[in-house]
Amino acid sequence: MIQTINIKWINYLVVVLIVFVNLFINKLHLKAEVSEQLIDENLSYISVNGYLEEAINVDFTNGHALNISKYLIQNLWSNYSKEMNEAKQFIATDMLPHDAILWATRNGYRIIWQKPDRFHFIGIVDHSNILSILILNLGGYESLLKIQLLVRAATLRNPNFLTIKTKTHDKVNYEKIIRTLPDADLVIYGYANTIMSNIIQQTPSRELRYVPRFLIKYLKNTENWVGRLNRIRPLYVLRTKTNRTIWIVSNVYGEEAKWLFESIVARRPRKILITGMAGAIGNKFKVGSFITPAFWVNAGSVSALNWIRSLPDIPVLGIYKQVSTPLVETEKWIKEHSLFDLVDVEGGYIMKELKHSGLEAYLAYVISDQIGIKNADLTNWNNEQRRENLTKRLRFFLLSLGYDIRSLGLRSVKIHNIHRDGGY
Repeated sequence: MIQTINIKWINYLVVVLIVFVNLFINKLHLKAEVSEQLIDENLSYISVNGYLEEAINVDFTNGHALNISKYLIQNLWSNYSKEMNEAKQFIATDMLPHDAILWATRNGYRIIWQKPDRFHFIGIVDHSNILSILILNLGGYESLLKIQLLVRAATLRNPNFLTIKTKTHDKVNYEKIIRTLPDADLVIYGYANTIMSNIIQQTPSRELRYVPRFLIKYLKNTENWVGRLNRIRPLYVLRTKTNRTIWIVSNVYGEEAKWLFESIVARRPRKILITGMAGAIGNKFKVGSFITPAFWVNAGSVSALNWIRSLPDIPVLGIYKQVSTPLVETEKWIKEHSLFDLVDVEGGYIMKELKHSGLEAYLAYVISDQIGIKNADLTNWNNEQRRENLTKRLRFFLLSLGYDIRSLGLRSVKIHNIHRDGGY
């Protein structure tokens, strides 16, 4: 009788234990699901499937102003065709690398290769070994458009495309950094590493103690610094012996220029010198020459750029129009835009921010290519020719603004990264 009661009680206890274990496991599983959901909410991602309308409208099967195969190698990698055509899906994101890799692994992907140049491409496969390509360093509208057109041009199809963006963007980062900087007597926008490298080369050895050693190491070796520092988007802050402050700011792409210049204009620098490259439609301007546009097309109307001041020996000529990316420049596009003279991706944003600012602003474009004419571009110049062409003229421009880079009298040099991950 006693043994029977004990066995019954033991069976009862086993059943109860099993029930509690199952409840505990289910509770743990429930907590894991809730945590995963909370993590996703905290990261605040917005996912969008498909292509931008402007990306779909570009026809790569007919004539194009660009040498497409050359452009793809410059912006992807040398043997891009195999991996790009194997991929079943492309995922573009502005997440930081750590967060992007975390997202990929949580969604069941495994990393099989990485190509970190320009945009950062990561090959990922799912449990069925189906290849997707994760693309980092996504910026604003023009950045997304360029990525989508690179994908379409490289594959000559419209593979699945997913965009994952965080709800915050680099505008916040620009504001955070720029509002902490000392007031600027001069802001130089564009070619930051080239200009800083030239300043260091012209700086007397006794003043180099004011320059961080790693900058001297990288910037004096021009073949070395191009790949490294361009990925961190430096903003240099120089202080001279005459107590003047100079900001030298890296160029950014497309819509990011709007965010950046909102922050710069808010700080009211005394002078701004804007440098960059522009394409010339047809053979109106020589490759490598310097131009300040006379007119600007905005919202369908043409305005004189009377808020942009002229520089010595730089012709003020031509009509400027903003373009979303050179990848839209098909032969059909050239015919439709033959009345315009100069194009680039971010200049329109900058001009708009400066229009009512009342700031003393100067603009000098280097002609990068003659759109629609084969092989008429700066890629035919070697790096030394390009740097020499640029630095010689920039020295002259700065001298006309009262700054001689051969005798600035450096007293401090600081570097800030204005991009979260050095995007392109």
